[in-house]
Amino acid sequence: MKENKIRKPKEKRIKGFTGAALIYAASLVIVFAVLIGILCAFLYTYENNLPLKAAEKFLLSLNNEKYFSLVESTAGELCEFENAELLVEKTEHLSGKTKVAKLAKEYTSARPVYRLICDDKDIGKIILSPREKKAAFGITAFEVSEAMLYPESVPGAIEKISLSICVPADATLLVNGKEAGEEYITRKKVKYSGKTIVPEGRKCDIYEIDGLCLVPELAVGDYCEYIYLTVANGKADWFSEDIKSFVMTVPSNAEVLIGGVSPSPSLAIEGELSEALSEFESGLGEKLPKALSYRVFGECRHEGISVTANGKKLVEKELEGKRESVYLYSADCLYNAKITAPENAEIYINGVSVSEKYLTGKSEYEDLSALKKYSNDENAMTGVTYNVHGLICEPEISAKIDGKEIPLCSIKKNDLDISAEFYGAESELAKNAENAAEEFTKAYFHYVANGAVGIEENYGALISKMKAQSPAFKQIQRSKSSFEFVNQGVYRIDLLEPKNFISIGGLIYCEVDYSVHLRFYRNEKLYEGTLSLVLIKENDTYLVCDMVIDSES
Repeated sequence: MKENKIRKPKEKRIKGFTGAALIYAASLVIVFAVLIGILCAFLYTYENNLPLKAAEKFLLSLNNEKYFSLVESTAGELCEFENAELLVEKTEHLSGKTKVAKLAKEYTSARPVYRLICDDKDIGKIILSPREKKAAFGITAFEVSEAMLYPESVPGAIEKISLSICVPADATLLVNGKEAGEEYITRKKVKYSGKTIVPEGRKCDIYEIDGLCLVPELAVGDYCEYIYLTVANGKADWFSEDIKSFVMTVPSNAEVLIGGVSPSPSLAIEGELSEALSEFESGLGEKLPKALSYRVFGECRHEGISVTANGKKLVEKELEGKRESVYLYSADCLYNAKITAPENAEIYINGVSVSEKYLTGKSEYEDLSALKKYSNDENAMTGVTYNVHGLICEPEISAKIDGKEIPLCSIKKNDLDISAEFYGAESELAKNAENAAEEFTKAYFHYVANGAVGIEENYGALISKMKAQSPAFKQIQRSKSSFEFVNQGVYRIDLLEPKNFISIGGLIYCEVDYSVHLRFYRNEKLYEGTLSLVLIKENDTYLVCDMVIDSES
């Protein structure tokens, strides 16, 4: 009974506490809900009044009309052939998607500045300033106070374009699809003076248009056909247009006639003759003729055109898919080289090695053929021959044996055909061979200069140093009558230098460089050159059996 009396009051106290706690919790929830609502309202207001939001709202409000107005104010006064819409359409970095980003170097909390970016290029900036009326909670609200495009991002804002336009006389000129009136014509029906070669008598109208922001689309209405013009360096030229003209390229040393008239080289563009070069001439550079390219007005490429070199017609090659033709040398306009040398020699043309594909086989040395009977080794009088055709320039020919250059013993030129012979490498010879060459040369000049006094004595001294009945001996015999009536002369030898001694089949080839002053009465002349000799040894004495004199004067 006692236990029941104690429990009843305790249960009543618990029920009262629970009710109070519930009321308190509900109050707290209401308070927190109000605070969260106030915080959300604050954050919403704060976020919507950030400078970035104001900049983005400005972009959303920037419709075409406002944007074009901004472009036009930056570009300045536009001519009648252009408008802001055209500038935006033709300028890639003005026509793309625009976005904003903070301009860090100018940005402050009181004056936010944002970059205007279009197609990843900075095209301008916008400047924000605080509004007079603040937003809720006392938050500062911003608005765009200034928007600008950079002059360098808008065509024509820094510098306008001026064009001089040449069109056929009385033709209609269209600029960006709009007809240009006669007020733009500065010269009417004048002679053509551009870079293109045009038919004689063709007249032109010259238009001058200033204040353009972009190079315009130009067209000419000619016999109801619209043709675009070629524009370059501030000039537009209808006669240069590909559809109505073609390019012809010729070597600079060629003779060109177009309609019977030779065009001035000032009308040509200079280039390289890469289409015509052989493997031996690709490195010659300035030694080669240049390519001159002329633009010729007219549909027909060939009528009335003549291109020649060395009096011979050049071959025309049309470039596939292009309105161009290149005039190359024909086979009879080019140099051909025949080179004979020892089998173990390496031949060079213009410093480029001549491969075996140019080798045509063994052959005798042409200049030594008359001396074959004096040789004790017929095989030594034979070399291998290379034939190289199709050279634009006269070639420089050289040869080496075991990496060492050997002398060029003979070279003959007949128009465009060149024949060269190398007999072999220099050899160490007895001193008396060198003395024989030197003494013969002295006797030869004494004979030439002093023929009228003691002709027999001088003649006898000379032929005593020669092989009897040899080619050289007979050559001097034939010359004797020419010197019998020559007045006595005085000579002075300034240079006498034997060199390039080559042993070949029992004979010795050598050269003697000389420089001699010869005077008859008061007339004095300098003779310089090289005397080529072939000597044969008889009884320990060297005698001359062939000779060729090459004097530069």
